[in-house]
This record gives sequence, structure tokens and C-alpha cells, in this order.
Amino acid sequence: MTQHSEFRRLICKLFNELQQMLVLYLDAEIKLPILRTTEDSLIKRDDIRSSTFRLSGFGAEAHSAKFDLIYQARDQDQQTSQAFQRAFSISSWLLGATATLCEGISLLAELSPHLWSQLAEADPISGPNAEIDLSRLRYDAQLLQSDLYKVPLRHFLSLHQNLARQSTSTSTFDLIMWFASLSMGGTDLTVLQTLGLAQSTDIFSHIAAPPVESFVTKEGKLAKQSVLEQIAEANLLPKSRTPVASLVKYGHESHATFRLRRDNQYRSYAYIDLGTVMSAVRVKFKTWFDNKRLHDYLEQLGASMTTIPLAPPPVVPWTLRIAASSIAPACGSISSDDLFTGAAPSLPDHQVEALDLLTWSASPQLDCALRLTELVDNLDRSGTDSSFEKDYARDLRASLDSLQGREEHFELRAPPLDLRPALQGYHTQCHCLLISIYEEIVVAVSVAPAQLLGNADLESSLAMEYFPRVSPSWFLSQLRFGRREKLTTAWRACLVQYATIFTIYFRAGRLLKCSHSTEDLIAELRNIPHTNWNTSEHLDALSLEVESNLTIRPVQEEIAMEMRSEHGHNRCMKLHMGQGKSSVIVPMVAAAVADGTKLVRVVVAKAQSKQMAQMLIAKCRCRGNGHINISGMYGIWRRSAGPARAYTRGIDLKLPTNYRAAITLGANLTKDRLTQAAMRMRKLGQGQTLTFCVPGEIKRKIEDALKKANGNGNVPVFDINVSNILQWAISETFADVRRGMPLWAIQGQRFIYHRNLWDQVRTEGVTEMSNLHSRKCAQFTNLNFRTSALQEEQERELSPEIEQERQVQRPAPAEPLTPTLHRDVVSFWETGILKRTSKAFRPAFETLRYIKAAVDFDVTQLIRDGGLLVTADFSKTVIEPFSY
Repeated sequence: MTQHSEFRRLICKLFNELQQMLVLYLDAEIKLPILRTTEDSLIKRDDIRSSTFRLSGFGAEAHSAKFDLIYQARDQDQQTSQAFQRAFSISSWLLGATATLCEGISLLAELSPHLWSQLAEADPISGPNAEIDLSRLRYDAQLLQSDLYKVPLRHFLSLHQNLARQSTSTSTFDLIMWFASLSMGGTDLTVLQTLGLAQSTDIFSHIAAPPVESFVTKEGKLAKQSVLEQIAEANLLPKSRTPVASLVKYGHESHATFRLRRDNQYRSYAYIDLGTVMSAVRVKFKTWFDNKRLHDYLEQLGASMTTIPLAPPPVVPWTLRIAASSIAPACGSISSDDLFTGAAPSLPDHQVEALDLLTWSASPQLDCALRLTELVDNLDRSGTDSSFEKDYARDLRASLDSLQGREEHFELRAPPLDLRPALQGYHTQCHCLLISIYEEIVVAVSVAPAQLLGNADLESSLAMEYFPRVSPSWFLSQLRFGRREKLTTAWRACLVQYATIFTIYFRAGRLLKCSHSTEDLIAELRNIPHTNWNTSEHLDALSLEVESNLTIRPVQEEIAMEMRSEHGHNRCMKLHMGQGKSSVIVPMVAAAVADGTKLVRVVVAKAQSKQMAQMLIAKCRCRGNGHINISGMYGIWRRSAGPARAYTRGIDLKLPTNYRAAITLGANLTKDRLTQAAMRMRKLGQGQTLTFCVPGEIKRKIEDALKKANGNGNVPVFDINVSNILQWAISETFADVRRGMPLWAIQGQRFIYHRNLWDQVRTEGVTEMSNLHSRKCAQFTNLNFRTSALQEEQERELSPEIEQERQVQRPAPAEPLTPTLHRDVVSFWETGILKRTSKAFRPAFETLRYIKAAVDFDVTQLIRDGGLLVTADFSKTVIEPFSY
């Protein structure tokens, strides 16, 4: 099994990149596997050779005539090899069908001994009646390189008899090729001519081969005394089976004298197993006699051949010199670029019937709007002296007024299920239109390859064999960065129209899937594609829509357009959470700016860095050679109420519409963090709801904040609602900003100071310090720039050379407990009878008594009446520290 050579190059490239990255990970112990050594020249040669059988994009590009050489034919040399001369001689001799012998045959007087010696090399020799497949007497490449050249020797008698009787249906030319192959493979020329004479003449018709099943020529044709003696010696009888065994001891003989007399008598005679010896001797005499008959048969053949005259062997004629071909080589393959050399199809302005399934009305005054107004009123009545807090409340009221003025209310004209037939018909219409355009494009790209191959028949096997593999995704990939620049204006417009129809078709599918949900269907129907941007001008955004199966909303395009434009200054854009900042807008902007000459760097919070990297890799594949880098910033937000906060920013959780989430309030919870957590529920207010879990300590903080804001410190708060929680979160936001202002001002002042020093060195001028920080700090009251906490924070922020990342010291890893299988567990498995008094089983929730939550919750409520049981081995996984 072989594989594409490109795999090796990609692996080597991957290893080289990893080797370069290891300098950043000095403690990493990575041992790269060692690839087998190969010759680059051989791989290059294989690529060029294999390019003939590969398509565009899969190796056909490696085709090159740079290393081509003029073929040196082996038959151009008159000094041909001896094997070639033998093959030519036997072929010419058989083709001439003359009763002559080539001079290459052995001396006529030595014909029979020569044939005998040749057959002796191929023992055993089959008899004349041995079965042989005469249909295989044709050319076989194995006859040139293997021991198959001995086949005519082992089956000499059978071949000779069948050829003499003309009993084979093999054509003369097949026999000639068979004889020629045997001669080049090493078969003796005398043997081949003997067989050839049997096929071409009748000089052997009166000679009959001995009817023996097989011959062993190495045994010889004469009896051998030494062989008979060996047989006799091998079959001597032991003393126990000879008359010596019946001798008796004389009365006056000693035992030693008796044994000596018995041994002498046994050695004086040869006692043999006559039956066994005669059987072996008969076999030998038959072999010798059969070989004698074979020898006599060969002598008869030799005697008949002595009457045939000798003729000089044919000489290999000179070869014809062929002039170099003047025919231009045909196109080796059709590349992707070749497909678009023809004219683009003239696609009509395809349109699908628009859906009119929504009714519109002005948004009524909702209860939530009244509660928001109440919240803003409470902020205004707080009586704060901070201009920042006042401005915050004023901006919040302006935002509320703008929201109420722009809010619209949409309803479906019929229940979702009643609209499903219309949605199904819309989807079918889009699908048919998509297929129609695809077929027109395929026909258009099929014209150019046929012209390049010099064949107008598009169905010819040659055109189909070298035609690149096209598909809808392949056509869409031509719009990616690096490929679209090669398209003509007409082809580019054609593929843009095809991709646009794709987005409409995908939207039709999403509408059909939303037919079970009123809210989802209304949201999808309201999002009409491409209302404020041109797909021809933003191909990356169009590719993002197709690859991600989404429709870019107008507000997303507005923000992306603002970020794409080059005004020479920074931009700060804000969008509601869950509106596609990470999944849509960032990939849109990154793909548009990364034009191959710029390095785009996306800076996000540390918790979002991996997710954003994966997002951009998945959604910016259309960029090809674009350059995008993702960096995670440390310390942008302080992560202080629990680990879950790190996972609530930018995370898109796909939850059902009827789900409810629980948010646990913690200390120093700002409005931004609260909103980040709440907006994990992407359909909040559209079916999804929230429940706030307020610990006792936080409840007291909320009450204190409400009392302070309302100026009635002695009046108790009997109930806390959502508006109170939001008011408290906003107050915590004020406190958080207040804590950070001195640090922000000091850092800004130091930056201005350092920048002035640098400007003085460069220009010898003096730059006045900016009043921005003083004006900003004036918005707050009672700021203290001399606190020790500020100094400590300042040292941490302004001394990166001594900054250390805080690490949690975790307990030592626990030692795993060796699993055991109690006999009562085995018994339960075998019989199904549970022994409840056994120590092998225990209540599943019994172990919860050792956790902190058991202080406020009685876990015995879960283990009453037996309840759920587990094995004791299952309930313990590690060795407890106190059990060492």
C-alpha cells in the first residue's frame, strides 16, 4: 500500500514548526519520531511520474518536463545479448517451419547423452501420460526470471507426445512466444528444437515413449551392486530373530565362553529380512529399468534427428531508426485555473418569492419598561454628590428613552405550524434554484477542458479522467483569499451570485427548523439578508455566512463597517451581549483586514483566548494566506466571587427556550459582571428566565445600599426585587470605578511625565501635562491618592519585572485505592439476591455527610429506607490521608 508523498512533506513541515516553538517551552519534554530516510530526488521523481495519474489539487501540479530524457531503445545496439540471440534464433527457426537444425545444437553424436543430462537436472520427470495445461503454452513473463524454464524438462515426454500428435489448440504464434520466452529464461536450445521438431515435422511419429508414470534419472539406468548391499545392510535381523537366539549353553561352558561362541556364529552368517529386502530391490530394479527405457527412447530421438541437416542460425537484423516525433504533447491534466478560461454562464437575475409572514405594530408600554423607569428614578433620588454617578443615571435614562422609541412589535400572521407548508414551499423553491445555477456553472466549466484536450466530446473518457473534481463547496472555495484574484470579472460575479443563493437557501432551512417556535421564527424572519451591504464587495463576509450557516444582521454589518474603515484613530463600539461580537463581528473584521500584507492581532481576555482562537480558525478559513494572531490579556477584569466567572464571558450556551438559570450573587458584583453572567441565556426575555440566589450577607449589603440611597437608614427593607438587585449592582459598579480611579490617574500622570521626558530628548521642547486626568478625577469626591492600598496596587502594576502570577497551592495528589471485588457483590451478580446486611453495600449519599454542605443540610433525608445503594469499593476511590 502506497501513500501520497505530500503526507511526508506536511509531517516534516509540522515537525519543523514544532521544533521552532520548543524554544518557548524549555521545560517541555517532547521527542519527535524519527522518519525513515528517503532520497528527495526519488520523491521528486515519483511526484512527476505520479502526476500523470492525479488530478488538479491532488498532485497533477507536480508535472514537469525538466528532467525528461530521450529514450534509448535497447534494440538499437547490434551487440545484442546471447539470450536475445537465442530467442531470435528459435523464433525464426520455428516461424520458417523448415526441417533443419540450428548450428547452436549439440553435436549429433552426442544428442541422446545431452538430452539425458538436461533431463537429469529436473528430476523427477513426468511420464508421457501426465496431465499438462496446454493452454498455458504462450508468453509468460515469469518464464524469463524464475525456475519455470525447467517446466519443459519435467514434462518433456508429455509435451513431446502432445506436440507430435498435434493435440494442442494453441496457435502457432503463441507457441513461438512460449519457445522464445523459454530460450531467454535459460532452457537448453537442443531440448527446445527437439520439441519444436515434434510440432513442425513427423519424424518422431513412429517413436513411442515408455508408458511409465515418472522417472528419476539421477538413479541411473544400470543396476548398482553398492545400492543392493546398502539395502541388505539396512535390513539385517537382530540376534533375537536369528537361529543364534536358540543356542543353549553347554554344561562345562562358562557364561563368557557361551556369549563369545554365540556372537562368533552370528557374525559368521548374514541374517537379513528377505521380504523387506526383496521389496526394496524390486523398486530399485524398476527404476533402473524405467530409466533404461527412457534412455533408449532418447537414443531413438537422437537417431532420427541425425538425418536432419544443420543450418546457420538466423542473424538479428538491424533495427529501424525512427525519427523524433514532431507531435506536440497533449495536455497532461486540467488545472483549476483551466476551468475558468472559458466564458462564464449568463445567469439571469434569479429571484425567489419573498415571504410575507409578519405583521408589525408599535411596541406597547410594557411592564418591564415601567420597572426600568423606576430603577432610573431611584438612581436620580440617591442624592449623590458624584458627577460621575449623576452622568451615569442621565445616560441610562437617555438610553431607556431611545429604546422605548425604537422598540417594535412583530407577530406571525398564523400559528407556526400553519405556516410550515409555506416555509416548506419556500425551501423547495430555493433548493431548485440552487441546483439550476449549479448545473449551469458545471456546463460552463466543462467547455474549456475539452478544448485543451483537443476533444469536443465532453463525455469522452479522456476528458472525464483528467477533469478536476468539482462540487458546490469547491466552487464556493474559489471565492477565498488567494483564489478569487485569479477569476475574471464575469466568473467572480457568477460565483458571488451562486454563494448568495446559498445563503438564501440556508436561511430557508433555518426558517423551516424554527417552525416549532414562535419567538425563533419571528427573529429569523426579521433578519432579512444583505440589506445594508453588497456581497460582491465583501466576499469574506459572504463566505462566513455560507460556511457558518448564518445571516449577518444589519447591526453587525454597521459595527463591522465602522471597524473596517481606516480613520486613523481608535474606535470603541458596544453591542448587546449575545449579538455575535465574538462569533460574527470579530471574524468579519479580522478576515477583511488580513489581506496578506497586515498582521491582525485580536486581543481578548485570558479566559476567552482559547475560545477566540478556535473561533477564528474555524470561521476564517476563507482567508488562506491571511495573518491573524490572538492574544489573551491578563488582569483586564478581576476574577473575585468564584471560578465560574471566568467562564461566563463570550460563552455561547445553546439552551432550550423554557430553561431557567440561577445566578448566585457575590461580593463586589458589578453590573457588567452580572450582565455577562445573565446573558449566557441568549433567549432571556423570549422564554428563558432567571432566578437570583441571594446569600444572607449579600442580602444585608443590598438592604444597606437601598437604605443609603433612599436616605432612610432606619427603615427596614421587607422585600428585595430585581430592581433592587440591579440598583445594588450599579452601586457596586460605582464603588469599583471609584477604587480604580486613583490608580488610573497616577498611571496616566506617570505616562504623560515619561512621554514628556522623551519628547524633550527628541525635540528639545516642553509639553504641558494634560488636564484630562484632573478633569476626570474631579467627577469623584473624597479621592485619596496616599493610601497604602493604592501604593501596593501601583507597585504591582508598574513593576512588571517583579510581578508574579498568583498560584493556588493545591494539596498533594491522592494515592488511588486498589479496586476490590467483594464476594457478596459476586453473589448478587450471580443470583440477583441482595444481601442488605453485607458491608459490601452502603447508601449512595452516605458519603455526603463529610462535605461542607452537610452542615446546613441533613443528608440522612437521602438515605432513609435504604434508598440508592452502591458498592463500598465504588464509594472510595483514593486512600484517605489519615489511613496511612
